[in-house]
Amino acid sequence: MLLSLLLSSQIADAANVLIIYDSLSSNTTSLQSFLNSNGHTADLSSTVESQYNGSNPSLSSYDVVLHFNGDSYSSPMPSGGQSALVNFVNAGGGYIGTEWLSYEESSHTTMLDLILLDRSSGSTNQTTWTVASGQASHPVLQYISGSSVTDEQPIIS
Repeated sequence: MLLSLLLSSQIADAANVLIIYDSLSSNTTSLQSFLNSNGHTADLSSTVESQYNGSNPSLSSYDVVLHFNGDSYSSPMPSGGQSALVNFVNAGGGYIGTEWLSYEESSHTTMLDLILLDRSSGSTNQTTWTVASGQASHPVLQYISGSSVTDEQPIIS
């Protein structure tokens, strides 16, 4: 949902997006197709995030990086890739990382400023999100059908 709010062509200008993936699955390619069909240019990194070194590919032609780290949470990104992401953000680039980075923050010390959550333990719990009264037309809900969504959510403590 957050991704559709931040990158929807109705809200933001078209962006060159790099998806640094953890698993090259149909979900990853569907996201790429969605972004491309909504006016953005989305590319996939040439390797999984645990092998991203900052040059495969270089970030110089991108506006936004989406960094997924769920399936590869036990294998950290090399420090060269972490440094490239920090430099990219410091130069004004957009960055969206996933919660699993907080799980392995001790092995991502170069990019700690990009990891927004601290995690000391966690579990998974089923959560139902219900649309608040009067908010059904909010842009973040554009691609959500129905009045509630049930999802597996990590519980972070």
